[in-house]
Order: sequence, then structure tokens, then C-alpha cells
Amino acid sequence: MTQPISVIAKSLVRERARTGLSLAEVARRAGIAKSTLSQLESGNGNPSLETLWSLCVALDIPFARLLEPQVNKTQVIRRGEGTKVVAEQANYQAILLAACPPGARRTSICCSPSPAPTAFRIRIRQARWNILSSPRGGRE
Repeated sequence: MTQPISVIAKSLVRERARTGLSLAEVARRAGIAKSTLSQLESGNGNPSLETLWSLCVALDIPFARLLEPQVNKTQVIRRGEGTKVVAEQANYQAILLAACPPGARRTSICCSPSPAPTAFRIRIRQARWNILSSPRGGRE
């Protein structure tokens, strides 16, 4: 189980990086010493609720966000693990290299194993596909 101070420390670092503010500026806005903020970000110390509240105001975040563990938003799809898509009227299959929710607009790059390697750019929007292809070494 992760200690609450570790979660708070990571949250402070994450939120300060998100705002682009320096350690000194966040400490100034929160009315605490720069050394205190530095200790909290390194997972040391025992901050009072008042100190944490002041930091939330300085970072413009809700108090609960300090207690939320960081969620990794990056999803790795390794070669061969993506969703396979087989063409119904052509001789190729593709593997999607990026996942997205229904209705989202993304650009993904896939490779076709046959008849000859070709690069594809697929734009998916609500199950409609536009495929732009170019031979290997092309500009796509």
C-alpha cells in the first residue's frame, strides 16, 4: 500500500509541472517556505491540512487531487498486439497502433504484410476509414 505522503508528494510535483510554476513561486503563493515545499515534494514531512489547502489554492486544484495517485495515460501497444483489421475487398491486413474511444479522431500508422510492405495512414472516425497509402520510402 502506498503511503499518503508519497501520493501527495507525487501529486505536488505533477501539478506544479502542469502549471509551469517554479518551486519558489508555488511556495510564495501558498505562503509557505520554499524548503517546506521541497521537503513535501520529496516525500518528507508531515503537512497540516492548512498547508495542503494553501498549496491547492496556489496550484488551483481541488483538495482531492492531492490524494489521487497518478494515472498513466500512455498506453503502449507493442508490435503484433494491436487490433487486426483485415480488408474485405483487398489483399492486406493492418494492425492498429493506437487505441481510441468511439467517435474520437486519431491518426494511426499500420503496416501491411502482403503482398508487399506498404505504409498506411488510417484516419478513423465513427467506424469510417479513409486510407492514404504510399509505397515504402514514400513521403507518408
